[in-house]
Amino acid sequence: MNNQNVFSLNCWHKNISNVDHNTAMQMHVSVPIDAQNSRSLTVIIKSTKWLKHVELLGEPLIQYNDFEPNIAANAGSINHDFANEMAKNKVDYCYFRNVRENSLLHKWLEDKGTITATKLAPFVDLTDMNSMADYYAFLSAKTRKSRRRRAKKLAAKFVVEFSTFMDTDIEPDLVDQVLNLKKLQLARSGLSSRLFSSEQKLNRLKNLILSGDKSFKAVISVLKCDGRIAAAEIGYLYGDTYYSFLGTMDEEFHAYSPGSCQLLKTIEWAIDNQVKIFDLLAPEDAYKFSWTRENKVKVYDILLPFSLKGRLFGNVYYRVLRPRLKQFYFWYKKSNKKTKR
Repeated sequence: MNNQNVFSLNCWHKNISNVDHNTAMQMHVSVPIDAQNSRSLTVIIKSTKWLKHVELLGEPLIQYNDFEPNIAANAGSINHDFANEMAKNKVDYCYFRNVRENSLLHKWLEDKGTITATKLAPFVDLTDMNSMADYYAFLSAKTRKSRRRRAKKLAAKFVVEFSTFMDTDIEPDLVDQVLNLKKLQLARSGLSSRLFSSEQKLNRLKNLILSGDKSFKAVISVLKCDGRIAAAEIGYLYGDTYYSFLGTMDEEFHAYSPGSCQLLKTIEWAIDNQVKIFDLLAPEDAYKFSWTRENKVKVYDILLPFSLKGRLFGNVYYRVLRPRLKQFYFWYKKSNKKTKR
């Protein structure tokens, strides 16, 4: 069975040297999924004073958790059995994020783990679309009118340029500009991000985008207004699927909806390049469904406990405490924003 998504490729786990070996340990483990077949996972075991837990090593760069390619051909290079290693290292639980309902990992976890969160990953099916006229026809009349009105408004105010850069065309300075723009946008909104929580994680992302040693193509779409980057997106092209990974915009252009215009142009680029699936990824932010209709895949966060302590902590934290903390955080940010006004 082949990889089901770009984030299951093992290039996400290569050359990661910034692991704190005092509190974490990484390893490549083999997981038997049936009597004849095994698959592999590259995991990191994280230790605190009270608990040990496991997650996939590529977090938070990877947006879907799944098995790596079939290891039948190189099984000898993997001498760590998953269950044995969890027991030997006294792991309390494993936590898998955004496991697609149609993935092999979900099938394996179905009768073993506990779902702590259910989300949706919207996508645009471009299979039968040969031009933007086909995509516009796919949208509702109201949405179609809104998209065209925004594009005209932007073009009436600025000189608009759209460019798409892929792999070797991507310069390090461009990656820095896009990531810095996203940092600024998050700071202005008072929002946090697991990816943007440290420079090490961002450097890993930058190195992967610029690396020639990967099995997919990195894509950066840029929309400029009067020569300035007004909106940009980092995405990945793997096979006939495009993954819309990270979008950002300059808030000074907010009134002219540059993010919407950039995404529209990126979809046009995808159609021109015979992309079949334009994956908007989880979670199901409201704006994403304005770009598609009912096309979506269920994804799950799944807890796999190995001890009573892990089961209790995992269920209390991930199912009860963490969602409430997130609700409070967003409520606080919203209230604080109104107060400042």
